[in-house]
Amino acid sequence: GIDRLLNAVAANCVRSKNQPALIVDSGTATTVDTVDQTGAFMGGSILPGFELSARALHHYTALLPLIPLDELNGPKKPIPVGTNTRAAMQSGLYWGQVGAVRELLARSCRSFGFENPLTLLTGGGGALLAAEFPEAQWFPHLSLQGLALVLEELFPSLP
Repeated sequence: GIDRLLNAVAANCVRSKNQPALIVDSGTATTVDTVDQTGAFMGGSILPGFELSARALHHYTALLPLIPLDELNGPKKPIPVGTNTRAAMQSGLYWGQVGAVRELLARSCRSFGFENPLTLLTGGGGALLAAEFPEAQWFPHLSLQGLALVLEELFPSLP
């Protein structure tokens, strides 16, 4: 969608010259997108985000509870191996998302031969992921920053 392209526009203003960028936008869906060293949007991957995954588990199974996101965002991260249904779901939702994003970042780097890309996190779930990706820079509103840049380019006389 357009949000992915707006993220790429904003990433091009943040990244160093000749440095590629990887953008993780975690919201309803989580996207992992690639901008090459020339600034071109190369595409990416889309998977269900934290909340969509939690809602799907609850809605499409007979007895699994709905896990609210605040249960994943406490001072302690979910344990990797849950000893009851709720803890197992928390583990799967949190560590599954972290693992998927980590794998997609690694595969993007390998696909394009990137050695030191700038990694950006954004979106409502991006704050949840930030602790697991200390190399990433956190931009809560990257899409809006990209939109502002596009508007400045299209309408330079606006205040």
